[in-house]
Amino acid sequence: MGMCYKKCGLLTDGAFPHRVAAATCCKTVGLGCLNSGNDATSQRFNVGGGAGDHDPSTPAEAHFPLQSLTEDLDSAGETKALASEPSSATLHARNLRAA
Repeated sequence: MGMCYKKCGLLTDGAFPHRVAAATCCKTVGLGCLNSGNDATSQRFNVGGGAGDHDPSTPAEAHFPLQSLTEDLDSAGETKALASEPSSATLHARNLRAA
């Protein structure tokens, strides 16, 4: 999807932990999500991970990955992963597994 969303597992108390669309979460993965009985769709799922955390630096709406949250520039102006943070590729992979 290329966007950052709050995890479906958090939004559905674990009942539909896999994201399949901006506003749809699924109980299972793969073709099982084509069965509408395995899906839950709600506009309230189309939110960023910062929704409700009262931190203005974390977006409450779905958004493209933010470099300030995932990457840093070294002294030569090259993008590098922050030492204390996982790389954007790692974050993306985690979100895919968690979605």
